[in-house]
Amino acid sequence: MGLSPLPIKTMPIISIADRLLGSLMGTYLGHSYADQPWDCPDTKDSLLYQSWLDDTQQNIIPGPTLADFSPAVPLPWLLSHHDNGRTRHNWLIHNLAPLHSTDPGLVTEAVGVLYILGDSLEWLMQCPQSVQHPRPLLCNHLQHQLSAYPTDVSAQVTPLIEWLASESSLTGPVPPDIPMAATALALRQCLNYRENLALALKSEPMSQPTPAMIGCLLGAWGGTAVIPTPWKITLPPESRKALSYMAEHLYRNWAGIIGVAGTCETLPPDL
Repeated sequence: MGLSPLPIKTMPIISIADRLLGSLMGTYLGHSYADQPWDCPDTKDSLLYQSWLDDTQQNIIPGPTLADFSPAVPLPWLLSHHDNGRTRHNWLIHNLAPLHSTDPGLVTEAVGVLYILGDSLEWLMQCPQSVQHPRPLLCNHLQHQLSAYPTDVSAQVTPLIEWLASESSLTGPVPPDIPMAATALALRQCLNYRENLALALKSEPMSQPTPAMIGCLLGAWGGTAVIPTPWKITLPPESRKALSYMAEHLYRNWAGIIGVAGTCETLPPDL
């Protein structure tokens, strides 16, 4: 009598709500990360969280500005439009492109980060974490988006995509001639260590804003499950509650139910 075949193990489906919370929490933890030991401030003491709160309390989440630009600050706006690349692209073209005359180099790089971060989030938020060979799939998605970028931004992003698609991106440092090196490294770490944020952060020395972007991308892809339990437990209960509230607000905004009373659970009960 033959043996019964082993059941095929499938990964659970990750809800959009959990991906939103994973991205917010991952970014928040990554923003405070400086190798062990790390100290993540309570949300009431965090300038990053307060900037998120100010944005999400408005009727329409405002788009990013380039004043003291940080990739972590516009995350609520990017997540609220994570599946609408046309809206993101049009907003960036009409609101940030005119600023090129002030400081072309700085503006182009900041705008390029917003394009590539937004389009990467779009792919990761909709991609099963169990997908085989994610690197070429993500690179194909980003390559397809290039036609919507301004010419100067496309010129900066193209070498990043070409490096990420090459075998040399699997290991070793980002070449010094690759524009937006922090973004390139964040994407590489996210793809190489999809199962655990701690591995993605600890495997290579890095400085901000790379850890924040890794937390942003990896949390969007794998939800809260990729964040180590000890890290989540270390967050004060008030901070966990605040981040969960913000994620639910973003979810309701994205789903078009922002005016509906909070009578249904949309987020995991253990966070």
